[in-house]
Formats: sequence, structure tokens, C-alpha cells
Amino acid sequence: MGTEGYKCVRAVNINETDFMRELKLSALLGMFQEAAEPASVELGFGFDVMRDRFNAAWILTRIRVDVKKPAVWRDEIEIETWNRRHSRVTFERDFIARDAHGETVAAAVTSWVVLDVDTRAMKTASDFGFDVPDFDMPRAIDCRLGRIRSPVELTPVYTRTVGYSDIDVNGHVNNARYVDFAMDCIPVERHRARRVNSVEIGYVNEARAGDSISLLAASPPDEPDAVYIEGAGNGVTFFRARAVMSPRA
Repeated sequence: MGTEGYKCVRAVNINETDFMRELKLSALLGMFQEAAEPASVELGFGFDVMRDRFNAAWILTRIRVDVKKPAVWRDEIEIETWNRRHSRVTFERDFIARDAHGETVAAAVTSWVVLDVDTRAMKTASDFGFDVPDFDMPRAIDCRLGRIRSPVELTPVYTRTVGYSDIDVNGHVNNARYVDFAMDCIPVERHRARRVNSVEIGYVNEARAGDSISLLAASPPDEPDAVYIEGAGNGVTFFRARAVMSPRA
């Protein structure tokens, strides 16, 4: 295996930006997801192979994204991604987004599992012969993904029902849509004054069309720059997130 991962370049479209003309976090996650598929195809385990041969699908379980500088409408972004180590049931993949000058826009580390399409049971690496060595590259972010725990009780913000626009090819809420759900818990005025420079999300249970999701959030007194967010409903937690914001220059 080579020493570099998969690379692709694309421009930031206007419908991927927010009211500040900056690339939305959900759109950034969408770019990472788009890059992960051809990278997996190159390794022999893309969407079609997993679905047709193994009746399985890649499912994102954890992600952390650190934003170094905002990308804006019309910026050209290069996404680089590479696979990391894997255990029996979890698989790591890292990402870096760079601007036209080669400067890092954002970095991300992710953890995935493979689920049976029908039973939703986890498959192991041996079930589909995944035996690919790591790329000889450092981690995009030097961190360890773990469970997200809010140190304070969260406050209800709003409730939404999962609909058509939320569902992806796997029949559940797309991982990037949860970021929109989380960002909507933060008032627009706070977004105007501060920028999210890091977000970590743990995807706990799948949400499907018709599910009602109650969104809760809070900023602990000793972590005023952090926002803890949770989406839950029907007695289960769908996701937990922690976003860190900083004042705009």
C-alpha cells in the first residue's frame, strides 16, 4: 500500500454555506463522506461491493472535526483521506481538508462499523475479508474518540420529526444531518459572534423516518465555550455531541 491516501478537489457551492458565506459543518462532513466512498472503492470495499456481496454497509459511529480556518463560497478545497488501524469490528479513517494554498482548513478522525443491512447486526473484519494495512501517515488529530458526557443537565431546545430530507441511502438519518440538528440548538446570534472550531459526535442509535427527536443542550459554567447537545426520543439516545466555539476575529 502506498504512503498517501485518496485525494479529491472540489469547490464550495453556495448552498453549502451559511449566512456568513462560510462552509457549514454539515457540508464539510458531506465532503468527507463523498471522499470516503471512492477511497473505499480503491481498497475493494466500496458501497456496491459491501451491499451486493456482503449485504452490509459502512456506518459512522464517532467523529471529531477541528476547523482551523473557515472555507467560504467558491473556495477550492482538497480533501485527503486514509484508513487507519482497525480492530475486529471498528475501522478508523482520517481526513484533512486544505485550501488552494495547501493550508489546512479542517481535520477529522472517524470510527466506523459495518452493519448487516437487514438485521443491523455488526459484522467483523473477517466476515468480509478486510485486511488492508494502515497508510504510513500521522493522525489528522492527535486524540482518542470516546463517549461524550455532559457534566450538567441539558435543557430542551426543540423537537423535530425525521422526514424525507433527513434520510440517506442507508435508510436512516445521515450523519451530516445530525450536525445541522446540533447547530440549530445554538442561537443564530451566538453563531454570528462565535465560530465552532471543534465538534465531536457520537452516533448511538439509528433514527428513521417518522422518529421524533428531542434536542437538548447546555453550556457548563466551567466550560463557557463548549456546548453539549443530545438528541433523544422514544426512550433511546440517537446522538451526543460537544461543540467548542471561539470569538470571531
